[in-house]
Amino acid sequence: MFTTPPDDRYFEDYVPGAVHEFGSIAVDEQEVLDFGKRFVPLSNHTDKEAAKQSIYGGLIASGWHTAALAMRIYSENYLSQVANIPAGNLRDQGSPRQLLAQSSQRFLLGQESGIRVRPEY
Repeated sequence: MFTTPPDDRYFEDYVPGAVHEFGSIAVDEQEVLDFGKRFVPLSNHTDKEAAKQSIYGGLIASGWHTAALAMRIYSENYLSQVANIPAGNLRDQGSPRQLLAQSSQRFLLGQESGIRVRPEY
């Protein structure tokens, strides 16, 4: 475990190879439905009855929802509040730029080129 809290943690406080466990986070059915309807509108995330007929046998959170929950635990417990470096523009790796509030991005998809992002701000 860390000897310093996230609001006073600097790069030298992170030890290569260290493993940390930060507990769990609960998610209820309505959260799964709401997230699915907004971000991943597939029936196994948005329709309880249709999800019963899926290979999962019921409603499941999307992988993106699960990743967002993991990011919540990660940012609350692991990331420094005073010395963190944002991902930056990873355009060369195909990742989108940071999406600023009150802005938008257009995502262009192509089989050969992968995802391309064009900021609309």
